[in-house]
Amino acid sequence: MSSYLRYPHIHEDLITFTGADDIWLAPAEGGRAWRLTDDSQPVRTPRFSPDGQHIAFVSFKDGHPEVYSVPVDGNASPTRLTYWGAKTTLVLGWTADGRVLAASHAGETNFRHTVVKAVGLDGSVERLDYGPAWGVAVAEDGRVALVTPGSRPPAHWKRYRGGTAPKLWLREGKDWRQLLSNETASLVDPMWIGSKLAFVSDMEAQLPGPRDEADKQANLWVLDDLDGQPTKVTDQSPTEGYVRDAATDGERVVWHSKGNIYVLDSLESEPRQLDIALPGSAPESHLASPTKRLSRPMPDHGGDASLIAWRGNAYWLTHREGPARALVADSSVRVREPVLLGQSGFCALVTDASGEDSIEIHHLAGEEDPREVLSGELGRILHMVSNSEGSHLGAISHDGRVSVIDVESGNVTEVGRSEYGEAVGPTFSPHGRYLMWSQPAYSPFGIHQLMVFDTDGDGPAAITSGTYHDHSARFTRNGAHIVFLSDRTFDPEYDRHEFGLSFSDTTRPWLITLSAEEPPPFGPTADGWRISAEET
Repeated sequence: MSSYLRYPHIHEDLITFTGADDIWLAPAEGGRAWRLTDDSQPVRTPRFSPDGQHIAFVSFKDGHPEVYSVPVDGNASPTRLTYWGAKTTLVLGWTADGRVLAASHAGETNFRHTVVKAVGLDGSVERLDYGPAWGVAVAEDGRVALVTPGSRPPAHWKRYRGGTAPKLWLREGKDWRQLLSNETASLVDPMWIGSKLAFVSDMEAQLPGPRDEADKQANLWVLDDLDGQPTKVTDQSPTEGYVRDAATDGERVVWHSKGNIYVLDSLESEPRQLDIALPGSAPESHLASPTKRLSRPMPDHGGDASLIAWRGNAYWLTHREGPARALVADSSVRVREPVLLGQSGFCALVTDASGEDSIEIHHLAGEEDPREVLSGELGRILHMVSNSEGSHLGAISHDGRVSVIDVESGNVTEVGRSEYGEAVGPTFSPHGRYLMWSQPAYSPFGIHQLMVFDTDGDGPAAITSGTYHDHSARFTRNGAHIVFLSDRTFDPEYDRHEFGLSFSDTTRPWLITLSAEEPPPFGPTADGWRISAEET
């Protein structure tokens, strides 16, 4: 397993980057790397000083991000330069006179105000007149390119077009002006390459649009004319991924994508991936706890064994003495939502073996090969349940669809749709006629209503009004009633200290009779409820 390399920067014949929670150095052409720190703590954005003698970086070794520096020759331990205690601290580069350019909201009124400061190697701090920034690049002629703070990096919020997208500004003299003012995509990582201004953006993605247009990645762009339109320099596909955390030495550009480091020797050349080896960074073996990340056991009809999922695998686990039979145990595949198909001796589960969520049928004794029922038709499957006969499955997808699947034929019937968020708790009635679930009534949070689909009828029906939070519903054993939990009890009581009224114990179990002709089991009757058995 190779290490995941990030935050590269290049200077002369060396490249620095982060990997395995440390700062590393390697030849600029690739090869064997060596550690510059040995803290095994999260670090980011190492940057060479202009003379190449020091590297500044952000470390979380004390629990929060602070700026450190370390000599490139490795003859001294890292020196902590700041004591800000802020949630966000960034290293943006160096000033021409050898101070670290850092941005932090320390001392500011808002955590988004990551104001740029110059930090000396002696710990002195000067607040610069740039204001808040996520990226700063100073040209040799004094022009300043600045990227405003955003909410998340583009790779964390792909193709974001909202109001907090970072913008690109230019200062010439004392005057600021916005470049590409009509662009709604995020513009990050400003860099001067000679007299040209380069940056990274996923502006090429068209939303809404065809998949090949919407899948456009963040690439490197350059402005030959600061008042003109940018030219795309790289053309990375979804296979390579986003250009991330690009940096430059004024001529070459380096970045990382999917844990690999790329170098662009000039704006006219083709990117090349560096082959870097990190000795001593291979992950150690780990003995996983068998009781953690264990799904809810699903016992068979006789209580002899249970179907469980554990760490992305599926097992048939006997209850007394016997072995645990692995139904799926492949580290490259993740399975979820295993369900027993009645007493048929089979189970169904969701797997991503083909890339998209698929439903597979497995024999519990392993005597038959797995059979794929669906692949990708339901999107990402969040919840799945089987009826008592094992002939049909109920599934809830990420887009709100509620579907019934015929296990034998693979036919899918959409029986409902949750418009306001994820539906939960699908369950079949004992005889398999009804499928019930709970879905948000009018917002993704707080209020859920119960829905039931009658396989012999038309469309889903709302069992509860959506006025209260109704959840955790099940059918009774005879299928005549629905029991559920609901936050619909309003019984105020006085606080003992301040005499204010509060509503506690609002969640209680409730029961609904499915048939209008069935008398409520707990309701009043004219003759009262018998204690003795009825005479026959």
